[in-house]
Amino acid sequence: MSYSKKEQLTIAQNKTHDEFTNYLTSIVGLKAPHHQTESLERRVQIFIRECMNADFTCVYDCQDAEFLKMVIEKIRNHKDWSKYNKRHAGTLTSSLNHYIAYLGYIGHKIPDVKDPDEYKEGRVSYVHAVGYERNQDARKACIAHYGCKCAICGFDFEKVYGEIGRDFIEVHHIIPIHERKGKYAVNPITDLRPLCSNCHSMVHRRNPVYKIEEIMKFMTDSTNG
Repeated sequence: MSYSKKEQLTIAQNKTHDEFTNYLTSIVGLKAPHHQTESLERRVQIFIRECMNADFTCVYDCQDAEFLKMVIEKIRNHKDWSKYNKRHAGTLTSSLNHYIAYLGYIGHKIPDVKDPDEYKEGRVSYVHAVGYERNQDARKACIAHYGCKCAICGFDFEKVYGEIGRDFIEVHHIIPIHERKGKYAVNPITDLRPLCSNCHSMVHRRNPVYKIEEIMKFMTDSTNG
């Protein structure tokens, strides 16, 4: 069964779609922004789901610029998707680059939260951008506490890749943002965990997501089996 774009997107995602479209027209100056939004919402979303095993119902659910940059590199290095991207004038990667720039733009447009110890995210409104900004602070606080090693397998990017791997790690929300009901304060120690790309993908192989302890058990059982 097929659904229209408006039927597929939630209210919050539609709001982001409208604000992103407005950014493309008023700030970037694109005359046909729908080429970028359609590519982002459809083809990029398919790629993320099929090739990166990420559990986003829509790319608008993701506000992690580092993850989105990784998606761009994956597309460029993928045998088939890189050809598709070239055939369509690079709209896959350009739409991602525009979206990353949009996230940075709305982040700078929002004033800083007064309370430095409170990390806000998930509000279904324009202030949702505060979630993006505070998420970066929460990410830093999580890494400062746990370090840049995967909480599941212990993988250390710097030890394996050297200098380019320094300070690189993904940060996982134990309870996904989309499952939260509106605005909430995230605790970077109890609500977040640093995970390597592989373990993070495995956690999101199911909806609802696997618990960290479940993935650890899968690894133990696989090793012992």
